Amino acid sequence: MPRRSIAHRSPWEDRFTTPTTESLFEAIEDDDIVDLARVLRGGLEDDFGLTERLEWCGVPWKWSLTYRSGRAASADIIAYLVPNPQTPTVVFRLTHQQFGTLPLRKLSRHIRDGLAPTRLVAGVCWPEWKFQSANQVQDLVRLFGLLHAATPSRV
Repeated sequence: MPRRSIAHRSPWEDRFTTPTTESLFEAIEDDDIVDLARVLRGGLEDDFGLTERLEWCGVPWKWSLTYRSGRAASADIIAYLVPNPQTPTVVFRLTHQQFGTLPLRKLSRHIRDGLAPTRLVAGVCWPEWKFQSANQVQDLVRLFGLLHAATPSRV
């Protein structure tokens, strides 16, 4: 009977083995993107005091870092950092009210391009952005600041 080779799966894809955050970042192909992901991660945690958890998020986002405004696991997730090895992305929870308060004309093209295809479902949408430069990461942190400021504190 011939031997089958087992295809190597990245830690991001292996649902049955909980990875570490470091192993997820090590699997990302571009070191510059890893540095940008770390900056974004630091911005969400340090600048806004969010609680980070590593969670399995289903097929599209697999193992991702989730961010909540409270320490309780039952608190709503308001952001995801998806460490896809080919194209890491960030996803923000956006309510209809938050969307309405955004100064769309003042936002960068990168941010507007991420907002354009999103659809509101039950008053909430989840726009996604890929990031490739420090300017894009700064724009994303600023956007999250606008969203955070427009949301009443639930702590």
